[in-house]
Amino acid sequence: MHPASFLAVVAVAYAGGVAPARAQGEGAPGLEEAALSDLARLQERGALQLTLTPAWSALSPSGAPGMGAAAEYGVTDWWQVGAEAAVAWGEDGGRALALGTRVGGRLPGGADAGAALGVEVEVEAGGGVTLEPSLAAEAALPRWAGPFRAFAEAGATFVLAAGPGEPSDPLPDDGTLPGWALGGGLVASLGAAHLLLETRWEGGGFGVEGAVAPGLAWSLPGGWEGGVSVPVGVHGPEAGVASLVIHLTYELELVR
Repeated sequence: MHPASFLAVVAVAYAGGVAPARAQGEGAPGLEEAALSDLARLQERGALQLTLTPAWSALSPSGAPGMGAAAEYGVTDWWQVGAEAAVAWGEDGGRALALGTRVGGRLPGGADAGAALGVEVEVEAGGGVTLEPSLAAEAALPRWAGPFRAFAEAGATFVLAAGPGEPSDPLPDDGTLPGWALGGGLVASLGAAHLLLETRWEGGGFGVEGAVAPGLAWSLPGGWEGGVSVPVGVHGPEAGVASLVIHLTYELELVR
């Protein structure tokens, strides 16, 4: 979704008096977005979440930011569909569009925990097509551990159609080696504020890369959330390289 389209939808929502939506969960609002992993929170039936994610990397020779835009809609309380577009400007820029779906919900037995299983198809402007299944889970830690929730995500990447290889890759991205990703972290929600520490590791034909990211997010009135994270590479070609990731989300109810 183009950023202008995102702002237009928000403007129409306010003008039409559409009610803000609430993601699954009771009580105080929980964190909706993390920088490095997808959380196991699905949109409720009829709820739409719109997200803008500008990002800056110290590796970008032009200093130009990348931009992500996503829309997620709850078909039911346990099934959501979504679309995401990503653009990176400058000499090292690229474009991609992804369509995906996720199913999940809270685990039975009264535990404050949930899981979500998803699959996404991503198409790059250069012609590459990938299939990316994933499994995400989260759970509240015991009360004696404080106001913390743990979350984790595991995923794989299968190349359906190869795009142009990058000369810096040790092996071409030709589908012979599926990629993998493992991520997770802790979030402490203190009222409307969310303190976050997460990590993510990825591997495949390009070797293994890892990063950690401290972050801060805030649940704002009217269905908004804003946050900032600073991922820092700890392994691989981007070790020691810092990035800045900002996210802004808005949720509204389309069907009550």
